[in-house]
Amino acid sequence: MRKLKSILLVDDDNATNFLHELVINQMNICEEVFVKKNGLDAFSFIEELDENGKPLPDLILLDINMPVMNGWEFLERCKTIEKRISETTIILMLTTSLNPEDKRRSQGVEMVKDYINKPLSSDTLEDVLSRFFGVEVG
Repeated sequence: MRKLKSILLVDDDNATNFLHELVINQMNICEEVFVKKNGLDAFSFIEELDENGKPLPDLILLDINMPVMNGWEFLERCKTIEKRISETTIILMLTTSLNPEDKRRSQGVEMVKDYINKPLSSDTLEDVLSRFFGVEVG
């Protein structure tokens, strides 16, 4: 099975990050998992990779509600490097939000490819890998 180079988890909740990282590592689907606690740290990380000509994460799992910079603000900031991101990276909103407005809003953002409810499961991840990367697990 072809592995992704990296996945970036952007979420301020330690327990959620631990669980999602565990699921990803147990599935052995990528070489590296990065975790950032807010949109600003995540954007700075991506910007640094971009400026240094390093590969951007293949997949970004983005929470909506975070301190410092939320998911929407992160996406707004990413518009400055949208072309590079859209060429290399799949961004999914991964949230507990039950607000239908959040889902509708995510569908209006070209960079966001899907809106998924937490927690991330191996079944959900298998579906994501199949749909967006043509990777079949198992």
